[in-house]
Amino acid sequence: AGNSGPDYFSGGSPASGIDVISVGASDRNNHLAYFSSWGPSLSYLSYPDIIAPGVNIISTEAPESVISDRYRFIGDYFDFSADADYLPLSGTSMSCPVVAGALAILKQAYPLITPETARIALLQGARDLSDVEDVEFLKSGFGLINVSASLDYLNYLNANYSNVNDVAKIAPDELPVQPYDLLNFPGDRQLFNLTVISGKNNNYNISYPIIIDGISLSIDKPQISFTDAGVNFVALKVEIESDATPGIRNFELNITSGVRLYDNITVSIEVRLPEYRVLLESYHGLNDWLPELSFYQMDFYDWMKELSDLNISIDYLAEFWTPNYNSNLNNSILTEERLAQYDLVVLQNPILPYSPLEIHNLKRYFDNGGNILFLGTRYQDLCVDNINELFSAINLGIQINEENVVDENWVGIGATVSTQSVTDFNNSQIFQDVNKFIWNYGTTL
Repeated sequence: AGNSGPDYFSGGSPASGIDVISVGASDRNNHLAYFSSWGPSLSYLSYPDIIAPGVNIISTEAPESVISDRYRFIGDYFDFSADADYLPLSGTSMSCPVVAGALAILKQAYPLITPETARIALLQGARDLSDVEDVEFLKSGFGLINVSASLDYLNYLNANYSNVNDVAKIAPDELPVQPYDLLNFPGDRQLFNLTVISGKNNNYNISYPIIIDGISLSIDKPQISFTDAGVNFVALKVEIESDATPGIRNFELNITSGVRLYDNITVSIEVRLPEYRVLLESYHGLNDWLPELSFYQMDFYDWMKELSDLNISIDYLAEFWTPNYNSNLNNSILTEERLAQYDLVVLQNPILPYSPLEIHNLKRYFDNGGNILFLGTRYQDLCVDNINELFSAINLGIQINEENVVDENWVGIGATVSTQSVTDFNNSQIFQDVNKFIWNYGTTL
């Protein structure tokens, strides 16, 4: 799966390929390794598939390699009397051979299974990791590998069906999954990309209840045909209707062929009425236009989830988080009608200037009791003059200075500096009696 965790979208090619079994890493306590990459892939596929041991795995040494020199320098190696020596290595590259060996065991037991059937057997046999925080689909997939349970699953298929490859799976097992679970309030909607795996050629139907109180469902492919074993995808759109009443809605999506039920997804949505509404305005922000200079929206998930749990509805549109989102087509300017829907508007790192009409609308919104939260960054990455014009229009009495406050990591010989003192600023009032700060970067006012 990759060693770039722990963050969403931290995996990549080749592990994110459609026909690839992506493998994350666990430690000796069956916890998810801190470095193990999380999903989804950029095409919103299920990722990773499964987890296997990947911390301090005894591996063969490549003599005189960079890794070998480093481990020998710190004395972390096994010096045996024979010609070959070994190192304790960590990474998903250590996890993958474990899964490859497991697949070999399954193939030895059932030589005629297709790769897709073997993949399904691995997923069906997996068990949850020890830490409940790790048991999230886009962190650990279907869980920790369990070869004996996967063999039991194949034995069951072999005993009950004429063809051990007559099997199919739809993933994930449950919806919604984090971080796509901000789905509680009227008007909330989410698009889920579901993975369908078939062990052989077959035609499947995907069914769901036609009527669910307060919930609208649509699916792009109610029927899927496989000419051979393979992988396909289904897009499920879920929307909470504007007049939905509070309560929990439970239902299932079933994948069937003829009279046989092959697999299903359990869906549970709690509908609540919001006490407050917040708009995360990204159309003008670095989040949409230059995300490499900012924080992409998903970094905000933890506090957005906490607000949602407090019955605060958050409207957001952002690259990576909103499937098929295009900032040029799917967002809009700040009209009076739009602003009037919200108790708080969050202006995120604006790089695209607000128009005179938008400044007028924001002033009226603010004068009528609306709340505005401004999130800044380095002044070079902001439309400073335009923002100062907005601040003047709403009579804040402050302006952004062309002066940065930066918390940089600097690594020197034998020293690492991760915070810096606050000294000699043009406008030092907010730093009175402050000698350190914890934010990464911003500007003085």
